[in-house]
This record gives sequence, structure tokens and C-alpha cells, in this order.
Amino acid sequence: MGPFLLAGAPGAIATDVARLDSIRWGYLGASDMRETGAFRRPFDPVQSVVQSVMGIGWQPVGKRGRAMGAFSVDRERQDPGGLTSRVTPYSASPFVLADSATPAMERARVRLEGALGGHVGGWSGGLSAGVDARQHNSVDSPVRRTARQAVPAVAGGVERAFGGWGRLGLFGRWTEQVETQQLTASPGSATYYAVRGVARPVPYLLAGASVLARVERRASAHGLTASVRAMGADLAAVWETSQRTEDQFLAPFQAQRPTDRWRPRGQSLRTALQRPFARHGRLQVTASHETLSGEATRGDLTGLAVQVEERRQALEAEVRWRWRGMDLLGFGGVIRHDRTVVDFVAQVEGLTQRTTPFSGVEAFVRRGGWGVTAGASHAASQGSGRLPILAQQDAIYGRLVAPDLAYEVATVSAWSGWLRLAHQVAGKAADLTVRVDGASPVAVDVARAQPRGQRRRLTVGIGVRP
Repeated sequence: MGPFLLAGAPGAIATDVARLDSIRWGYLGASDMRETGAFRRPFDPVQSVVQSVMGIGWQPVGKRGRAMGAFSVDRERQDPGGLTSRVTPYSASPFVLADSATPAMERARVRLEGALGGHVGGWSGGLSAGVDARQHNSVDSPVRRTARQAVPAVAGGVERAFGGWGRLGLFGRWTEQVETQQLTASPGSATYYAVRGVARPVPYLLAGASVLARVERRASAHGLTASVRAMGADLAAVWETSQRTEDQFLAPFQAQRPTDRWRPRGQSLRTALQRPFARHGRLQVTASHETLSGEATRGDLTGLAVQVEERRQALEAEVRWRWRGMDLLGFGGVIRHDRTVVDFVAQVEGLTQRTTPFSGVEAFVRRGGWGVTAGASHAASQGSGRLPILAQQDAIYGRLVAPDLAYEVATVSAWSGWLRLAHQVAGKAADLTVRVDGASPVAVDVARAQPRGQRRRLTVGIGVRP
């Protein structure tokens, strides 16, 4: 695993793709995903159905280049929806516009990506670009929701080889995201809430009118890559630093528009070690450390309002082994995620800590013209934290903020199981995949308004390799 496969560094496209199992590869697929259950956060839908079509492929370009491309088209139905029309409500941002309506929602998404890389002598370089567009609309509701989002992105990088033992490189990324949300209460009525940090959301009654919000996000990043081959092992490392800006406008077309501002900075370090062993085995270990911190100001106040700090650490190992005609995979690891939100306006602090160990196995066997893959995994997430006392808050806080914080510190058991059947049809490889995921809390803390129940997801997919 090189810098491109590890962290998307474009300078290593030609090198990393050349190491894949197939020089030329393509895949087309379609899937149906159904998710439902009470164990969810306030802005998650009660249930959703998503149909998707996707494709991915890569191939050589001349003698020195490699090209990759991917697309996906999704159509989702949420019935009922969550308590917001925000496209991605659970990001690091402390600002979300919520409302009391939970109409059925239809969502469409198109994602296009492409990358091209090549090498000349000891130098290699690459460029990647993509766009993600989404459209959300309510269905048959007197309170109408609409939301749109467009996210273009581009990245580029170069690398320099030093003999046959190592490579050094640098890269940069840029993305700009624009999202608009509109809530129209006509002929109905609704209440919308400005959720800012962990303070009590402010309610605004809306009847016979509409409210329009616009969110503009920009992000840029740059970093360094290194890869070394020594003693039969491949080691890759990617360091990255980023800065973001986010502005949320209410009534964005007015000359004087209230603006909530969020200015985070982040750093990350990702490493991967891969080494073959025995005759048919391979070990891979990946580790990452990511931090993000920033300060936010509110459009209705002056001075610092909210401070957010996040830290995520992960360690994962996998072993692949071929034994008696079977390809076996075993993997496991642990993820630690800490988040602190200090709200200076409400003079409260929310601290959540979550540790998630996980493990899984997978086996592949081929008999005749059939290939069968079966696997299972389990994760046991343990949370803790220091949260505002729910008894000192009101009902709005208990509906929009408290369940989200309690969800993050809950002790949860999650599992997954999957089965894939592959067969040659008219000279092409076709497959059918069924995957089931589930999660539920081990215990429920009623005093913190923790969500209860279960969450289940069933995904059925078909695909063909041309």
C-alpha cells in the first residue's frame, strides 16, 4: 500500500496502481440498501431506502501512465426524515439549522471522480478531480424542505524516486462546498432551531413564510509523502495539514446578513507497513493520528462563542493467507475518538470519548466456475464523557442536543455479516452480494436521554466485471 491508496496522494498514482493485482480492471454494480431502527441520532432518518448504481476502473495510458475513474448515482427515500434538511449534519461544525417537521424526503446524489498519473525517469506526478452534487426535497408535506449541495475538488502531487529503495513527494488539495437549505411553512407551520454548540437551541416560529440558509465551506491542504522498501517490506507514510473556513448565512441575499463563522485547522499522519511472509501470506499494519481544532463565532453575538477540539487515533492489522485452495483474511484493530465542545455563551462543556475495538474474518473459495466469499465482523464501542446535566435543560435541548451527546458516549455492540457469490456469465464475471449490519446499546442511560432500541441495515448488490 503506497501513499495514493493510503491517503489519496496523487503523486503516487502511477506507482500504486501498477502494484495492483490487475493492470486493467473495471466493475459496474447496483445495490439496494434499507436501514431502520430506533437507535439513531436526532438528525438521522427513522428509516431510509437507497438505490445506487456505481462503476470504477483503471487502465494504462501509454507506457508510463495510469488512469482511474469512478462514478456513483444514488436515490434515497427517507420516511420519515430526521429533524434537519442539512445534507451532512454530523460534521465537525458546531452549527446546524434544525426544524420540528419530519416529512418524507427524497434525495438524489451524483458523484464523479477521475485521476491520471505518470512517471518519467525518477519523477512521477498525478492529478485528480471530482464533483459531488446532491438534491433533497420533501414529499407531500405542508411544510416544504429543499436542500442543494455541490462539492468540486481537485488535488495534485509529485514524487521523486531514490534508487529502488524509496520515494519522497508532496501534494496539495482544494475543495469548495456550497449548500443551501430552505424551509417553507405554507400553508402549514413549523418551528426551526439554530443549533449552535451545546447551548440550548433558539426556537423561531415559522407560519406562512420561509427561511433560507446558505453554507459556504472552503478547505485546502498540503502534505508530504514517503515510501521505503527494505528487508522485504514496504513502508508508506503521509503527513497532511489542512485549514478550513465555514460561513453559515441566514437570509443570505440581504445586505446585512447574520453570519455564523467556523475556522478549524487540522493535521494528520497515516502510516502503512506491508510485508509478505511464508509462501502465501501477507501482513499489513496501518496507523493514523488526526487532530482538528477551531473556534466559532455567532452572527447574533460578538466575541468567541464555541471552541471545538477533536482527536482520532486508529491502529489496524490484517493478515491474508492462502491455505488449501482458500484465501483467508483476518483483521482487527482499535479506534479512539475524543471530542470536546466548549460553549462560552451557555458556559457549558461537552466532552465525549469513544474507544472501539473491532475484529473480523473472511474466507474465499473457488469451486468450478463459482467463487464464494463469506465474512463477519464485530465491534464493541465503549464511551465515556462529561456532559451537561439534562435536568437543568429544557425540552428542546433534550430533543436535539442531549440524545446526540448520549449517543457518542453509549456502550454499543455492532456486528456485520456478508456473503458474495461470483460466477462467469457469457465470459464476464458477475456477482451477487448480501450484507447485514446491526447495532444496539448494551445498556441505556435514561438520565442522559440516550437513544435505545436497535439499528439494522440490509444491502443487496449485483455487479459485473466487463
